[in-house]
Amino acid sequence: MCIQKNMKIAFNRRENNPTIGPYIFQERLIKYLEKRGVDIVHNAGRYHDLQFVNISGIDPEAKHWGSKTVLRIDGIYHDSTTNCRGQNVEISNTYHNVDAIVFQCEFSRKMLYKHFGKSHKAKYETVIHNGVGSSFSPQGEKIDYGFEHTLIMSGKWSWPSKRLSQMIRCFVSLNRKDLGLVVLGNVKNPVIHPQIKYIGFVSPAKLPIYYRSADIMVHMAYTDWCPNSVVEGLVSGLPVITTHNGGVPELIQGCGIVIKNEPDYNLEFLNHSKLPELNVDLMNESIDIILHKREDFIRPRPDLSIESCGEQYLNFFNKVLAG
Repeated sequence: MCIQKNMKIAFNRRENNPTIGPYIFQERLIKYLEKRGVDIVHNAGRYHDLQFVNISGIDPEAKHWGSKTVLRIDGIYHDSTTNCRGQNVEISNTYHNVDAIVFQCEFSRKMLYKHFGKSHKAKYETVIHNGVGSSFSPQGEKIDYGFEHTLIMSGKWSWPSKRLSQMIRCFVSLNRKDLGLVVLGNVKNPVIHPQIKYIGFVSPAKLPIYYRSADIMVHMAYTDWCPNSVVEGLVSGLPVITTHNGGVPELIQGCGIVIKNEPDYNLEFLNHSKLPELNVDLMNESIDIILHKREDFIRPRPDLSIESCGEQYLNFFNKVLAG
């Protein structure tokens, strides 16, 4: 695909925490766009054709230069125990004032439509799943976790909706001597168990080694959007067990098992501290099915590469600028 000559894109970099998903993905996308010849403008005070916006809002320089604005969005705050309506005001203002929108998954689009309606201004919208680089692969260096079979979980565990506590309780209830559980990401007050290993924060560069050394990824977050960890796991050759709610099932495409652990989520605000427990029998059955013939759940996932993702973004940017 040809890109608009000398395309200049300014990235709204108000999110600068290198340990969280949006920042990590943004850095991956920037590197790919630069590789494809896009001029990345790190100071919105310079001329740019298009401003890549996050939920924090539009940089005023976009109006100064007359540049198009594209919002990449996962979802909204929806924990009923917090002031989520107040938290969502800035997101809503941004959503309704950009020229185009990239949703991370179809679930994201449904959630935004439910609570905000369609954007008042956006002429174009699309869904683009996250992508990862070639370092994520089933082949390469591995480590020995010391278990016969290893489940792995990865995420930002400060969010109750990730259901870390429920998964730990589920794992302990499985009472299987052939299984170990590895948890990536910082965990407060971890439950100590001889078959659970807490690794803590792992830099993106080192993640492939940890993923490809496990047998199955478990991601039972109640309402996740398009988590980098699941994309990374799938590309690393990990079958994924997940719940049917949220955006993760869109990623699986036969490379794992989707469990109907609870009723369908109705897109309303809900108490994230009172989410359903995990069904131990369903989890046990899913693990056995995958371990019995694991190769049936593993295949190359070029659709989740940063090349595929980046080309989709370029195509969409061209469309927005042409319109």
